[in-house]
Amino acid sequence: MQNAGAELLLFNAIRQGDEKALEVVFLRYYSLLSRYAGRLLKSEADGQEVAADVFLTFWEKRQSIEIKESLRQYLFAMTRHRTLRRLKTNGRVPGSLELTPETVKEYEENWIDEPADNVDHLAVYINQLPPQRRHIFELNKIEGLSYREIAQRLGLSERTVKNQVYRAMLQLKGLSVVLFLLYSKS
Repeated sequence: MQNAGAELLLFNAIRQGDEKALEVVFLRYYSLLSRYAGRLLKSEADGQEVAADVFLTFWEKRQSIEIKESLRQYLFAMTRHRTLRRLKTNGRVPGSLELTPETVKEYEENWIDEPADNVDHLAVYINQLPPQRRHIFELNKIEGLSYREIAQRLGLSERTVKNQVYRAMLQLKGLSVVLFLLYSKS
């Protein structure tokens, strides 16, 4: 599973109301987003406020959000829009706030353990699950299929599918602590 798959897994967990997944995303991106907004607003405090507002809105609207590129790109776009709105409200006409891969890269240059992306650690843990359990887990959490849909697709009982997802979650139970430690390094 690549970084995009790990991000999709996190986003689908957030969409289902998983606060721990939101915490992982928050720890991964809050600092980047607040620096990005703070630089454009020329105020660290305003940047932090914008980033916090982005995460609040992201959580509140998680059911209706459609991620087309990547979770990271989506959060940067939300931050750019909020920052632009704040600049207009304050009567300051901004220069270009164009969001390009180069712009995003610029704000990530000082992040954790570059060039390795720590979201990939999630993939390592998921890949350690037994093959059938991993497949069922990915169908449920990444592709968003229901237990019934997975059971029909794989010719299993719904109870078996539910048990496999539950057991995968138990195996990954300590993951939020591990990810917190990984993402809190600076």
